[in-house]
Amino acid sequence: MRYILACWLSFVLVACSSSDKKVCEPGRHQACTCAGGAIGAQKCLDDGSKWGECDCKSVDIGYIGNAVDYNDMIIALQTRIIKSMIDFSKSFDSTDKTLMDKKHAELLATIEGVLKDAETIKSFRDSTEFRDAAMEMFKFYDSIAKKEYLEIMNILKRDKPEAKDLARINEIVKSISDRETKLDSEFQKIQQAFARKHGIKLTDNRMQKQIDNL
Repeated sequence: MRYILACWLSFVLVACSSSDKKVCEPGRHQACTCAGGAIGAQKCLDDGSKWGECDCKSVDIGYIGNAVDYNDMIIALQTRIIKSMIDFSKSFDSTDKTLMDKKHAELLATIEGVLKDAETIKSFRDSTEFRDAAMEMFKFYDSIAKKEYLEIMNILKRDKPEAKDLARINEIVKSISDRETKLDSEFQKIQQAFARKHGIKLTDNRMQKQIDNL
């Protein structure tokens, strides 16, 4: 049963700086995800044909070179949380209570790490509005992971959940969705304003299909 990611990631957009046929702008750097969920950096090859390998050594997350990198660094942090949420959600398909606990603990650890990394992101041209909006989303994820998701998990751990239990899950999911929609709308406005101000184009995150298929 999938009760968690009903509408998320519709707002998760990555940035691109060119509309030509090159995969990326030669020499540009972007954030990437290392093993274990840490943030690294990768460089576009000189011919723009593809991104190089993810460099996971000594990356200063606080340094952002341009508006595209700033956007993508924030979204990379968010993507770390979403990937962990997907894994946690999938554990509900199993009757393995130990697996649920494990994935929930991993989710909490991931969110904690993201919050710490996000706090090190500096302002971009004297503005922290975009970063601050992302922090609000990350704190929202942290709150529901510690409370609502825990309640859902404990209900699903029961040998035979009753109709009232499933009704409670639906009630929780609706509450999460209602609150997320408001945060989503505000985040979109701020991200799109950031993109317009700095002349960058936003494109759909490739993870959207994973969410749509849940």
